[in-house]
Amino acid sequence: MHGLWPQYAKSRGAGKQKGWQPWPQHCALHAEAGAPPVLPPALLRRHFCAMPDARLMQCQWAKHGSCSGLEPEAWFAAIERLAARFAPPHPERESLPAADLRRQMRQAHPGLQDRHLQVIRRNGRLREIRVCLDRSLNEPVDCRG
Repeated sequence: MHGLWPQYAKSRGAGKQKGWQPWPQHCALHAEAGAPPVLPPALLRRHFCAMPDARLMQCQWAKHGSCSGLEPEAWFAAIERLAARFAPPHPERESLPAADLRRQMRQAHPGLQDRHLQVIRRNGRLREIRVCLDRSLNEPVDCRG
């Protein structure tokens, strides 16, 4: 799991000016006007199964988790729960077409529809499969806005 990113409302439409992102970032920095909080090593160890890199965990918490409204433990617990709930199928090859990846996700996770999923590629290789959820992190929502 790469992360859990809160989104601005209607993020795909308005606000496309230079430098604008569809998700809030570094909220702890803006609130505290200082360095991002350092997460305790024990918390990081507890959640290595969902995100097995301490540096990535620190970075994702500082950049996105601090904007979620959750405490670090609750944010990482949500990531673990969602990683287990939406485990992606393991394609035989990274170049599987996006439509086939979405079909595999729909088959593996009843209730998901194409509009709830985004397949992100870089240089022709699978980079991410995004599942868009409501604020409660329970119900899939349309990724297009």
